[in-house]
Amino acid sequence: MTGLSWSLRAASPGRSRVLPTRPRPSREARRVHRVGLDRVRAEIVDDTDKRRSYRDRFVYSQTFAQIDPWSERVQGKEAHEFQAMAELSYPAAAE
Repeated sequence: MTGLSWSLRAASPGRSRVLPTRPRPSREARRVHRVGLDRVRAEIVDDTDKRRSYRDRFVYSQTFAQIDPWSERVQGKEAHEFQAMAELSYPAAAE
């Protein structure tokens, strides 16, 4: 079975059955099919200025989306969460 995936759908209240579903093409694939690959290639690949502006916009957008939480932890962000609330000596803890 190529191109099919299976999903669980409710046929009626209290019953469910497994039905095949076909994956939908992406927005980009539908646009390429509609306008043609040659036009997409001419607008994006062959036009270097437009391609450079698309790249710059993408890099700018990723500066907000690609934040590494582990590097923030290494620099000390939220270090207070891992400090002891109180220092207890061994005899004080036993009492």
